[in-house]
Amino acid sequence: MKSQNSVFRFKRGDHTCVFYHKPDDLLGILEPYILEGLRQGEKCFCAQTAAMAKHLEAGLERAGVDVAREKKRGALQIISEKETYFPQGRFDCARLVQLLERSIELAVKDGFSGFRTAGELRWAASGMCDCDQLVEYEQMVEALFPERGAVGICQYPLDAFAPENLQRVLEAHRIAVSQTMGQAKHSSYYVRRGKFAADIVADRHNPASRYYYVVQPHGTADIIGWGFEDSFEAAMSSSECTIADMERHGRVPLS
Repeated sequence: MKSQNSVFRFKRGDHTCVFYHKPDDLLGILEPYILEGLRQGEKCFCAQTAAMAKHLEAGLERAGVDVAREKKRGALQIISEKETYFPQGRFDCARLVQLLERSIELAVKDGFSGFRTAGELRWAASGMCDCDQLVEYEQMVEALFPERGAVGICQYPLDAFAPENLQRVLEAHRIAVSQTMGQAKHSSYYVRRGKFAADIVADRHNPASRYYYVVQPHGTADIIGWGFEDSFEAAMSSSECTIADMERHGRVPLS
């Protein structure tokens, strides 16, 4: 498999919300994300639209992946989002989380190093479930992942959802990736921990560039820490250290 540059790195236990404008924006994250999972010996499960599945498979083939072989050995599974989220014709949060937990267990039992998921949620904007159900599901997955050998991304097109619903979805994830200010050049990685949040910004076309980070009390414009590093991992570490220091000294915002 050929390596692909990716601005962001995902690790076991991450349950990340990906906000995107266009399919190409999503593919820029999705392809290297799945490639990394296959390289690490994980089982990769993708719930995608027919169009995205076609583009994803083509991108993986260009990167040197034998898609047919990976599917045959069970390392790569790409099915429709409707089949994934409505296995019995209806959206059932508890049932879906049970199926997810069982899938993680089976992946490890079958010899894979972990379980990696990528799911498209555009369908939720068409009234196939209400926002309360969707948020409840995301909260349940958020609680499940840190204790499991799994990593997952949830895909939300920005043009499909009302801003207030996107905000509720964001609150249900500790981590989110989004395109900054609708610009094609930069992407941001949002991390929420307790009452603090960090935003890491990078040049999406040049992963070797500097990674700038800003730490703020969640929901405010106050800046309590900022800086830059030469790698994403270093910027992530520095921002989390800043948050941990604020928590350790009891400097937690009142609201």
